[in-house]
Amino acid sequence: MTLKRINYNIEILETLKDYLLANPNIRFCQALYNLKIVDKQDRFYEESSKTLSRVKLSLEDDDEEDFI
Repeated sequence: MTLKRINYNIEILETLKDYLLANPNIRFCQALYNLKIVDKQDRFYEESSKTLSRVKLSLEDDDEEDFI
């Protein structure tokens, strides 16, 4: 489980890095919120795989909004 978890964590960090590079005017906490890494729910015990899935969904939502 731990090896998979670290891979998910690294992918989340890479996604965050790419998002910040693509949006240089975004504040760090704003990026965490936009990517749904941080929200009003307590996600302390959430597995990294679920967090990564939520981040990917938030990026898909952003892509769809670009075409509207």
